Amino acid sequence: MSIQNRQSGITSIEVVIILVLIGFCSYMVISLLHSSNQLSISNRGLVRGAISESGDSVRIYGTPIGYSSVSREIEGIHAIASGEDPNALGFFLISVTPIVGDLSIDTNRMRITIVSAGNEIPVARNRNAILNPGNWTIVKKYNMIPMQSADEDDILEGGEIFDLLISLPEPFPPYKKLIIILSPEHGMPWKQEFTVPPVTSPIVKFGWT
Repeated sequence: MSIQNRQSGITSIEVVIILVLIGFCSYMVISLLHSSNQLSISNRGLVRGAISESGDSVRIYGTPIGYSSVSREIEGIHAIASGEDPNALGFFLISVTPIVGDLSIDTNRMRITIVSAGNEIPVARNRNAILNPGNWTIVKKYNMIPMQSADEDDILEGGEIFDLLISLPEPFPPYKKLIIILSPEHGMPWKQEFTVPPVTSPIVKFGWT
């Protein structure tokens, strides 16, 4: 056999090997894509669950309203002031809604904290018609979408707004600063700072600070 024939035979073997490798690689790629697709479908619920566990957060919606530290009825709730002082702030009415529209927050597991002068004071949930100092309650539930109402449960869902009434643990005099922290069970806390105005009227509307 001539040298030319031997070179031609070797080339033919190489071609066969290349074709086999191409076929094998194609089979592997198709198999991996198929298994990846199945994994993605089966884990879709887990991915959404992970988002729900880590991303549920609320924000204050609209204009917060403060009330002077005088016991009164607010939105059908008999609110008790921690100290009778018409020149100090005693109550906050805030509206909250989810930050991400398709997530939901269990307000029964949400913590509210008041921070002032470096002190953190937890505010407890109250479901009674009488709101005592250092407590908060839901006074109203509604929906952003016209002609729709909020559910009866305490789960804050996308599009829903809950009005929360907070009875401060102590009267806050003019110029005093405080921070309200809303902490859902699985979410980043929402913090907002307020400064009591120089003159506290019975009702005070707060802008963003």
